[in-house]
Amino acid sequence: MAGYESPGRPPGRSGALVASDAATIAWLTGYRRYGGGVSAAVLSPDGTQTLFVMRDEQAVAERLARVEGVEGYGERGFGLELNPLPLLASGVAGSGPVGKASRIALTGALGPALAECCPADQVEAGAAMRALSTVKDLDEVEAITHAYELCWAAHGAVGEGAAAGASEIEMMSAAQSAAQVAHWWPRRILRRPARRPEHGRRLLSHSCRRTDTSRRRRSGGG
Repeated sequence: MAGYESPGRPPGRSGALVASDAATIAWLTGYRRYGGGVSAAVLSPDGTQTLFVMRDEQAVAERLARVEGVEGYGERGFGLELNPLPLLASGVAGSGPVGKASRIALTGALGPALAECCPADQVEAGAAMRALSTVKDLDEVEAITHAYELCWAAHGAVGEGAAAGASEIEMMSAAQSAAQVAHWWPRRILRRPARRPEHGRRLLSHSCRRTDTSRRRRSGGG
């Protein structure tokens, strides 16, 4: 966290990094929940990470996030707090690394709310973090490759369905099934990307038979 420049001040070290955008939080902590509330990750100079999430998410985040600590903020109940940013900022400001810092590096939209309860200078670090995140570790490369293979499995199901005359909803179901089932065999998919699990094929075959039967009935073919 060295070298961040603050307008009107010489370059120096930031006492903590506060990430409040979903992409950086996911990259740092491995946690991203569909439909979840606003959250923030605090990275201290010694590498310790603390994730701040809405209280209803705390138990899930403790299981899934790759961090040393998870803190909940606000009251229980999604959607009850219409403006959660001040509550999140208060929790972040009360953490040791941020509370003791004279300068913090920041990503995301938490800055204004955090400035209300934390006197530390804020240094925008979004561009730097995006640049850092483009350099992938080997485990990230493997995860990305696996995600691509799941996409190709779904595309294969759509292609077969289109050739067989399946409806859009039937192809969507077959594609989703192919990707979901393939996820349970990541090594198999990585080694043999052209193959898809038989469950996806059976679902697609069943969908196509239903479509063909429906067409015969509409045409009066029995």
